[in-house]
Amino acid sequence: MISPIAFFQLALANLKTNKLRAVLTMLGMVFGTGAVIATMSSSEGAANHIKEEMKKLGTNVITVSNDGTGTFFSVKHAELLKKYSTTIKAVSILEWLDGIEVRYGAKLSSVRALSAESEYFDTFSLNRKSGRIYDQFEDQQAAPVVVLGAAVKESIFGKENATGKFIHLYREKSAFLVQVIGVLEEKGGAQAEMVDRNIFLPPKTLSKIAASQPLNNTALAAVLKNEDQAPIARNEIKTLLKSQFPNGVQISDARETIERSKELWEKQNLVGLALALLSLLTGGVGIMNIMLLSIAQRSKEIGLRKAVGARDSHILIQFLLEAVILCLVGGVLGILFGVFFGQQVASLMGQWQATTSMMTIGVALAFSMMVGIGFGLLPAMRAARLDPYEALRT
Repeated sequence: MISPIAFFQLALANLKTNKLRAVLTMLGMVFGTGAVIATMSSSEGAANHIKEEMKKLGTNVITVSNDGTGTFFSVKHAELLKKYSTTIKAVSILEWLDGIEVRYGAKLSSVRALSAESEYFDTFSLNRKSGRIYDQFEDQQAAPVVVLGAAVKESIFGKENATGKFIHLYREKSAFLVQVIGVLEEKGGAQAEMVDRNIFLPPKTLSKIAASQPLNNTALAAVLKNEDQAPIARNEIKTLLKSQFPNGVQISDARETIERSKELWEKQNLVGLALALLSLLTGGVGIMNIMLLSIAQRSKEIGLRKAVGARDSHILIQFLLEAVILCLVGGVLGILFGVFFGQQVASLMGQWQATTSMMTIGVALAFSMMVGIGFGLLPAMRAARLDPYEALRT
């Protein structure tokens, strides 16, 4: 009985005698496996990126906007939700003014000025990088103090320490001198627009800057007791505010937004994965064609081996093993190619890193082996069925 090692050595010896053909045959598997790895690793990296964004945004946060009919949110609306909602833990009123110019020395930046109660920062996990947050006393006194988002601080102060410095706020023809008492940590991602590029003022300070013009830009930010209760919370908010907002309110939450993005990405990824698998199958067809050509060229070898006692099963195993080796070597090289290519795809398509897990590598190698067995079986069976007398005559 021939040992498995002997079969393996014989298969390698046959492949070495036709190195160029073996290399060209493997290329299809290299590119096919590489495409699978690149698609799966970039997709996995995107999924991890989405999870991180969900953590940053807070999947237990719901934002409520008005219906545009001229009715704006006030303390009574926030108290209504706090008192009667069974799913909401905390509610904050947000007010903002657009088109505020911030000046420090020669540096000028256009920002949005947003106001919220002092509790808002802890409730929504807006951590300080330096300084402090304004308190209730400063709100009552309309104190000229401000907390900067990370991007605003970087644009007007650079690496200079901002805490304790005075800056000018310009709105229309009015100017206000305020002191920077704190800087928030950078949130990045989807929260950059809502946090990093804003300045935060006590509510009464912002009203003072707005002067006689009412603050028409308002919203409610609600924190849920449990993020899984988001659908229930949405229905409760609509019901509780229905009488005061006849046209309804607009409700959005980070989880729903990101889930929609994730669903869209997964659909696009399925298309890419299907094309990658098609490329891998094309490589398998190439292997089958080359193996069939090899059998025609090696018919005398097959006839001679059978004449000296080789069984059909021996010939079958030898040729099948050659196909599997080609696919596995091509698969390993394809994984290396795919890891590199996946990083390039991820950098081009988004701000994330491709992630290649052991499961992804295992799936790619298993599929390569399946392709080797599936497309190598027909040529191997044809080789095993050759009549030794006819094979020696050709």
